[in-house]
Amino acid sequence: MSPILKQLDTLRELVNIGYGRAAAALCDLAGERITLDVPNIEIAFMKDLTPALARVFKREVWSVHQVFSGSLKGHAMLMIDPKAAELLTEAIVKDKIPAAQKAGIMQEALTEVGNIVLQGAMGICGEILKIQLKFAVPGLRVENIETMLKSASVEEEGVQYALLIRTRFSLVVRKVTGYLVVVLGVTSFNRLMEAVDAWEKR
Repeated sequence: MSPILKQLDTLRELVNIGYGRAAAALCDLAGERITLDVPNIEIAFMKDLTPALARVFKREVWSVHQVFSGSLKGHAMLMIDPKAAELLTEAIVKDKIPAAQKAGIMQEALTEVGNIVLQGAMGICGEILKIQLKFAVPGLRVENIETMLKSASVEEEGVQYALLIRTRFSLVVRKVTGYLVVVLGVTSFNRLMEAVDAWEKR
């Protein structure tokens, strides 16, 4: 196995641990069983991400954004399509949502879901890999994929990498698929891979 594939395999194991904790928090939030399937993780250049995700999100995308700083600086986003946004909101809000309040309730519910998933995925890396991270307050956006990705910025200049993590929520009678994208500059990306290598050696 090549070094990068081994690193991705380890990263998938770590994110999956975080997803286990996130799923428990989502169960508490929704009052029903919600699991997060073992994620797929790919590495892409940020410049190549728009055409790839535009094939998945053909119209608008709901995205929860969270910037993080510390030893790593980056921008994490959980992205789901409008139908998935409605299904997740329905799982959390059991009562029928009045039309006049729908947008506000969906925003609140999905921001909380995104916060749980993003903290689960990134927080566990900080905890296990001993990387200090500080998270900003998450925010939700509804826009097309091109506009959304253009807004994803990191402090480092130059080449930007994206960790593309396929995220699947399994609810009692539904399955909802989303994508978690973590944007990192070269320095932060290298630090993350070095931390993965160091953890494996321990």
